[in-house]
Order: sequence, then C-alpha cells, then structure tokens
Amino acid sequence: MNREEAATLENLLHRDIPITRAMGIKVKQYDGHELSLGAPLSANINHKMTAFGGSINTLTTLTCWGLIHLILKEAGLQGHVVIQDSSIRYLHPIHGDMEATCQKPPQNLVKRFTELYRQRGKARMELSSTIYQDDEIAASYIGRYVALRQPDE
Repeated sequence: MNREEAATLENLLHRDIPITRAMGIKVKQYDGHELSLGAPLSANINHKMTAFGGSINTLTTLTCWGLIHLILKEAGLQGHVVIQDSSIRYLHPIHGDMEATCQKPPQNLVKRFTELYRQRGKARMELSSTIYQDDEIAASYIGRYVALRQPDE
C-alpha cells in the first residue's frame, strides 16, 4: 500500500467513524496480506496509565473492518461493512502505543467471500486481530463481519 492508499483508508475511517480521529488512529501498513493500524497511548490511556480496554477493542475491530474494506476494493467491489459479532481477550496490560494487525485469510476464502457478495449482495467473513506488547500477545480479537450491497448500488 502506498502512502496515498493509506491516506485514503485513514481519511475514510476519520470521516465515517469520527472516534478514530480522537483516538489518533493511523494506517501503519498494508502489504496485500496484513493490515496494521496504530494508535498512541496518550489518546487512549486509562486511570492505570495503560491502554483503555474500549480503545483496544475499537482498534482491533477497525483493523479487521479495514481489511474487509480493502478486500472488497481489490475485487473491484463497493459495499457497506458492518460487524455482526465479536469477542476479545485482554491478556496483558498495554503500556505503550498500540499497533493492531489483521492477516488476510487464505485466498480460497477471500474468493468465496467476493463471489458470494457478487451473487447475493451480501457476504460474511470472520477475521482476527492481535496487539502485541513486549513480544507477547496483549489482546486477541475475533470478529464476524458482513459486507452488504446497498439498494442504490
């Protein structure tokens, strides 16, 4: 992902999900297989001087959301991406800036997802995201997302 594409995704997040601006969320990288979003501790700190759980959940949720958005874009598709359900495990406190990563599923699952979307105007995909702190998983997230074609598209 070049800087212009990263800026486009970042602007989309900031425009459509305003809390991302307040959280300082930035697109760190996307190499076609893994998306990383980051957020500074200073904007997401709690009373214990660690990352706020809600911010951790938001960052991991949006990392997966962003990857679904990119998968659709790469397939030449547009859609509205919504979260259907999710769970997160907070394994260790986060004492610094956060970076959440989400890896693209195997190509056969991506192909099935985009084919279903083309055929039905709706498709689901489960993705996971992690945040590391000191080389250990600090937060582990799984979410199910739905891409929907709107009637006017």
